[in-house]
Amino acid sequence: YMTRTMAATVLARIDGIDTAASEDWTAAGLEWAIANGITDGSGMEDPITREQLLVMLYRYAALKGIDVTVDTVIPVPGVSDWAAEAVSWVIANGYISAEAAELIDVSAPATRGEAAMLFARLGAMLEAIAVPPVEEIPEETEVVEETEVVEETEAAEETEVAEETEAAEETEVAEETTEAVETSADAE
Repeated sequence: YMTRTMAATVLARIDGIDTAASEDWTAAGLEWAIANGITDGSGMEDPITREQLLVMLYRYAALKGIDVTVDTVIPVPGVSDWAAEAVSWVIANGYISAEAAELIDVSAPATRGEAAMLFARLGAMLEAIAVPPVEEIPEETEVVEETEVVEETEAAEETEVAEETEAAEETEVAEETTEAVETSADAE
């Protein structure tokens, strides 16, 4: 199983917090989690239940600016009232399916494997939404590059057409010359 402190520390590490600096590898993570509203700090050495882990993920998503609005609370057997919105958000965002949520005991301790799967899905979501702010993307660069590519392509096409035309004209002249030579040879 995983403790609440361990889960808080994993989230802190995902957020870039150095948790190796202190003698207790979880101290910095726990401090970060409490300061950022991920947990209230109670029962931190207890095994984390599945619903507690889902609430931590939900709070972390909100901390990162992800919209955690839930239009409809999905009824899941055994979910505590304080966790219902978070569990609904997790289901709505594909971390777990509604069918799986109905089958698992949300009040049971989360296994390390379950936690790892959820943290990986959270990481994938964060990577998917990580785009640089608009002011960091130079607009002119893309336009200039596209314009240069179009101009280069047009120039290459014009050169190719000119070469083909020149070759066709040379072939035509050669054929006319050959015809003239053959005609004059026939005349002799």
